[in-house]
Amino acid sequence: MSETEALSGRLDDIGQSFDNETGLIRTRQPATLPADPDRIAYFRQYLADYFNDAFVPGMGAEAILAALSDHGGTAAGRPCRWLDLGAGTSTLFWSLALDAVHEIWAADVIPEALIVLDGFARASHVPPCYGDVMTMLGRPPDHLARMRRRMAGYLVFNALTTWPSALAGERFDLITAFGTIGIMPDAASHAACIAEIARHLAPGGRIVGTDWIRSPAFIARDGHDNRYLDRPALESAAATAGLTLRHGMKLPIQGDPLYDHILIWAFAAA
Repeated sequence: MSETEALSGRLDDIGQSFDNETGLIRTRQPATLPADPDRIAYFRQYLADYFNDAFVPGMGAEAILAALSDHGGTAAGRPCRWLDLGAGTSTLFWSLALDAVHEIWAADVIPEALIVLDGFARASHVPPCYGDVMTMLGRPPDHLARMRRRMAGYLVFNALTTWPSALAGERFDLITAFGTIGIMPDAASHAACIAEIARHLAPGGRIVGTDWIRSPAFIARDGHDNRYLDRPALESAAATAGLTLRHGMKLPIQGDPLYDHILIWAFAAA
């Protein structure tokens, strides 16, 4: 196992020991937080490896962006307050599908991911994949720059369990979770996560997300089998959370040794 793979495994374990009540951080300047240089290097490398070259079709991103464009808006196009859970470094990539966002919050249990994301938000570089997607979606050339200016702040907490009581009154028009909830062990815990997210939706709000479904080889190597993720699981989650399932699509992934499919979903609150 490489040092990078070992670090990735340790990062996956952080949420299990994180205390939401004592560990919550809300900041507009994550660069001021204590940080592990190895983790910073890991997320910078991730950003360079996966979000810096030309857009690669066939991996599911087109369908995710389309679902976000179709279901990420608000009633009557009113301005949208958006929270991206498990943001990592890619929040601004998904922002390319959105129009009416006026305030963006990114959340992750690992502060170093948010530090690197904030560095990208404060930069002016437009990676080729961002330019490709803006062209594909018919966005104006300054769309990324406008979204960068709408980054309102960052939250460090574990979104896979009960949220911190300090966030009890927070409401968002759009909450997203891309590659975040699929690590839950079964359909019931996945539905419980959706229900907890739903408690933080504004009236008429939406939840949009994607779960990457593991290949047999990855399951054998890592031990986590998330093939329970399917349309019936989403319908059950909607019933549990009191939401309407607006979109549920399972698609194959081309050429990925770790993942066979993605499950893209969108829920709406009353």
